[in-house]
Amino acid sequence: MTLEVDNFGNVLKTVAIGYGWRFDDSDPVLTEEDKQKQKRTLLTYLESRFTNPVLLDDAHRTPLPAQTSTYELIHVAPDASHPLFTNLFRFEELLEKTKAASGGNHDLPYEVVHSIGAKGLSGNKCVKFWAGGCSSSRHETCLS
Repeated sequence: MTLEVDNFGNVLKTVAIGYGWRFDDSDPVLTEEDKQKQKRTLLTYLESRFTNPVLLDDAHRTPLPAQTSTYELIHVAPDASHPLFTNLFRFEELLEKTKAASGGNHDLPYEVVHSIGAKGLSGNKCVKFWAGGCSSSRHETCLS
């Protein structure tokens, strides 16, 4: 679900949702723990930042990707609670829940992210550009 785009159509914030199973799998090999994992709804939140556009008389460049941060949203459930249906997130609801998890107050190290309800950083990538162009010696990719 796309939550925010910029004036150039670049996606700034998005959430990928994997809804859990409503019913148990009848496979006898699966443990009760496996069945509970299958019922979990998984949410991955992605924030992207872009460079400023180049708007000169002799040059025009649209913004380029500069940084992406990927988070797992845990202990977040849809407001709807209908037992016979898959309860889906609504746009405004998900926008509100991601704003509540953002701001750095709920970020946790990856190792402890499942112990408490919060947003956990699972990946971060940034690209640094220097003035005067971008060649192999003038840009660097940072992974954390």
